[in-house]
Amino acid sequence: TIKAKLMNDNTSESYEDALQAKFDTSPYITRMKPKSADVQDFLVKWDINPDDVLYDIRQDRVVFTVFTRMGLQVDAVGRSVLGRQPKWLRYASSPVPYTHGKGRTAVIVEDAISAYTVGNLVGHKATGLALLGTQLTGFHKWYMGHYFDSVIVALDPDAADKTMAITKELRSIIPDTKALRLTDDLKYMDEHDIKQLEALL
Repeated sequence: TIKAKLMNDNTSESYEDALQAKFDTSPYITRMKPKSADVQDFLVKWDINPDDVLYDIRQDRVVFTVFTRMGLQVDAVGRSVLGRQPKWLRYASSPVPYTHGKGRTAVIVEDAISAYTVGNLVGHKATGLALLGTQLTGFHKWYMGHYFDSVIVALDPDAADKTMAITKELRSIIPDTKALRLTDDLKYMDEHDIKQLEALL
């Protein structure tokens, strides 16, 4: 099958290696969260459990850790709480996407907050998977083909064309791939969008 071919092509070995890459955490990344209003407001705004994220004390970033499906930390992505650029910072160069949730359905979103939101809402059925942008890579396709049975593409409303293109591309690997037309980014938890997502699951 196409899926099997993708999983066994010449890049599969290097993709497997990427899943074993050790991530050396920066000494500035800690579990301790400062009590500043900026950090507290960020966690409350997005309904983030402080125990689920780390903090970069040097750059004032809330840090989402990137794990493989086997539980190995291979990277991290930090979101500035003070408007520092870049808004999102990837700490290493792992191709592994940020995910949150345990389900065998991947819900593709753009950023880690949206992926975290999906994992919190429907994590027993689905896994939020952040592209950290809108580009679908060869590794993403291999990774999803390897670990997920179905996919829902749920990018921001202003990326509707990209949503359809990614949906079409992924169907050749995972036939059960659907597009979800959103009113707003999933992290804003629009009631209509959440109902649509739950209906697809």
